[in-house]
Amino acid sequence: MFDIIPRRKAGTCYFECKMPPIVYNFNSGILEVDKKIVLEDLEKIVDLLGLEIIVVGDKEKIKSEQWERLEKKVSLAHAPNTIYMDEKPTEVLKKPDNSTMIAKSILASTKGAVLVDTGNTGAVGVAVSWNGGLIHPLIKKIPAYCNFPIYYEGHRPALCDVGSKTDVKPKDLLGYAVLLIEELKQLGITDPGIALLNIGTEKGKGINFYKETYDLFERAGLPNFAGNAEARQVYFDPKINGFIFDGFVGNQVLKMAEATYEFMQAIDKKMGKDPEKIKEKDRYIGLETAAILLGTKHKVILGHGGIRPLPALLKASQHLLREINSEQVYDTIEHYKNFLG
Repeated sequence: MFDIIPRRKAGTCYFECKMPPIVYNFNSGILEVDKKIVLEDLEKIVDLLGLEIIVVGDKEKIKSEQWERLEKKVSLAHAPNTIYMDEKPTEVLKKPDNSTMIAKSILASTKGAVLVDTGNTGAVGVAVSWNGGLIHPLIKKIPAYCNFPIYYEGHRPALCDVGSKTDVKPKDLLGYAVLLIEELKQLGITDPGIALLNIGTEKGKGINFYKETYDLFERAGLPNFAGNAEARQVYFDPKINGFIFDGFVGNQVLKMAEATYEFMQAIDKKMGKDPEKIKEKDRYIGLETAAILLGTKHKVILGHGGIRPLPALLKASQHLLREINSEQVYDTIEHYKNFLG
């Protein structure tokens, strides 16, 4: 069980929110990011948007001058234990009073809440899947997706999976494609085009795993399947709304893209370019590099370890009023059950 210490009102700027809360796993947030930065970002979100945030973390570790100011604006659920990055995901079901499981419990019992976690992604997946958390039992390996962080002329495709699962089979990637198509439809894209990232566009390209996946996509009759696509198409091909790959490949694609922007800025500075001109490149980089976990009934936002939590908190704020049509997703998965089983 857990107790939530409710926030205290602090003047007229803070109010009893009618919107659902953001549940933030503080213990995971400080694994690779300085506590001061985490608390700064939490306060920014509260001050900027006036949202309710439930911070899940060790009340002893969280103590600081910053927290004395922030605790007037947020609620706290004490969680003395942490699932560390090097622990097996299933430890989340065994370690008592860990912040990941307590955060999931709050999420499950609070209608419309959004969970933000920047720690052990596998543990988060196990926690939110446990006890009926999956939309459909045929898709147990649930993926994470995000939009490509660099965009040009409005083209910013979805990437799936970006690191949730690395040991997968072709049927898992079919499940990812089905989930991503439904997600994009619910976001307003009528007929999203989907492609497999590969070393060439021809059907027979790549290792056996991707050849088998291509064949499975075709046999399943996946709508708007664009076949194989090369990495350069992620930047410039407007016909493809989503790229599918295993989590190992996807994580490399995402982190390379993020580093590309930093590299471009570093080169410009070294060449002595006008700082204002360098700053203009900001319009080509997405501020919300956080990922969304698909295939679960809960709303879960995943941030990168080692990156401040602000992007994930911003994305969570966008999802507070969003309703996930789990029944529609379930029915679509049923349509492909002969290929997913």
